[in-house]
Amino acid sequence: MTDRLNAADALYATAAEVDEPPLWQALADALNALSEYGLNPVPDTRVIDTDYVHGSCKRPAGKRLAFRSPDDQGTPPCWVVEDRNDATRGA
Repeated sequence: MTDRLNAADALYATAAEVDEPPLWQALADALNALSEYGLNPVPDTRVIDTDYVHGSCKRPAGKRLAFRSPDDQGTPPCWVVEDRNDATRGA
């Protein structure tokens, strides 16, 4: 049984690294496009992330979205895709 669980964890980790990035990037692009029109569908949100897949399977790896504030070099505020890790999970 443990071997099956380890295999499932490995499968979810691989899927998180292969399948998720384009989906997260599409969401970041959509949120950034909306903000260019002055719309913010997720006010006061700094991170979009989830620890679970379809409400049941824990995500062992993957990506998340983070909101970046403007900086001194004139970079506008925007949503970016970043890696999830133990330090950032659920933050």
